[in-house]
Amino acid sequence: MVVYMLFTKFGILLLTIPSCFAFAQVPPWVLQPPRGFAFAYATGSSGPQATPASALQAAEQMALQALMQKQGSALASSQSLAMRQGNLQGNYSRTLELRTDLKLDPMRIDKLDVIARTFYENENGYSAHVLLRTPSTSPKQGPSVWACAWRSAIVPGWGHSLHGGKMLPWTAPWATGLATGALSWRLSQVAFAEARSARTQERRNATESQAQALRGIALTGFGLAAVTWVWGLADVTALAYRDPEGLTHFGVQVDL
Repeated sequence: MVVYMLFTKFGILLLTIPSCFAFAQVPPWVLQPPRGFAFAYATGSSGPQATPASALQAAEQMALQALMQKQGSALASSQSLAMRQGNLQGNYSRTLELRTDLKLDPMRIDKLDVIARTFYENENGYSAHVLLRTPSTSPKQGPSVWACAWRSAIVPGWGHSLHGGKMLPWTAPWATGLATGALSWRLSQVAFAEARSARTQERRNATESQAQALRGIALTGFGLAAVTWVWGLADVTALAYRDPEGLTHFGVQVDL
């Protein structure tokens, strides 16, 4: 029983470590473009270039080519770039504001947005990444706020998976908290029963102490499950309302 208590406390501690300490060298959208419902997305990455502007131009051209392949469209473009110094997380030290003046075929693509862009300096020059989107030729109806909310109310993370995110980061702590709480509560009941039938005061005190510790672990587990449930429900409701395309799950900053 003592081993179980130590293992349970250690497991709960690991589950409560925030994921924000995870470090990623590049934004997730670089390796995996968003899978939106009403828009088509494409990313482009450039090799080493002499300047940040040329790196971003090359990356944008790569993204345009990928987007044309997705949409089956041909378009001609002319770009104008405006640089701005800024701060970025990870290894990135600069960012760029990109304005596009694109001459598009209105019968094929009527709108093109630059969703995210970034560049970084390396030993060979500058490299850049750009994320573009355009209205999809086969748009789908995204999940409603209600559809995401009621699913997360039943199982935390279910609504996130419907919205395009991952289910496990929410389901794992919730299920672990519930299981830990239920098992610890049951063991505490058994310990209290043993304490009442103990023949010596010393034995009774030791068993009651164990029972109290198990009761504390149970309350911690139930608390973890409750916090995960409330947090997950609030999070998916806000995301579905403010970010219907699910861009947040791919590391794209969404103006909330």
